[in-house]
Amino acid sequence: IAQVLNEVRKNEETPPLSFLLTWVWAQMFGSSEVALRLVPLICGLLAIGLFTWFAQQNLPRRQAAIAGITLTLAPLVTSFLMEARSYAPTLLLSVICLIAFENVYHNPLRLKAYLHYAIIATTLFLTSYFSVSLLLAHNLIWLIALIRNPEQRARRTLLWATTQVAVFAMIGLWVPAMFY
Repeated sequence: IAQVLNEVRKNEETPPLSFLLTWVWAQMFGSSEVALRLVPLICGLLAIGLFTWFAQQNLPRRQAAIAGITLTLAPLVTSFLMEARSYAPTLLLSVICLIAFENVYHNPLRLKAYLHYAIIATTLFLTSYFSVSLLLAHNLIWLIALIRNPEQRARRTLLWATTQVAVFAMIGLWVPAMFY
């Protein structure tokens, strides 16, 4: 694992988790092209299924079906399913992070929801730097919610700020490698 992290640090401009996932997968199932392409295929299919389930929980039936079909047929998604890169794991983690954020948003006083979000947001960032846009959007949405809903604002602000500090601290372990 140390060698994988060292190689990622030296030779890639991306975070390490998808490489670690691929390395672990290759140790278990081999490093053939088919084996390596199964990782993104499985991640992509899980992302589509999880997103469709989430849409069904939060939207009327027809809209949920349209959302699931749209994601399934999106040209980039179908490309992600075949690339042996971090795109499909990023998609899966983005969907999971979206669900975790919605859980925090709708349960702003549940500590467990913040913990889940912190772990998933960190995992997402350490899989793809593109995740910054999603994480920034979550912070903007949270700020707007704090402004609009003054009840227990101090506690919700403290919980969210603590979560963001925890995410930054966990990401901080990889920051020195980013400057290589």
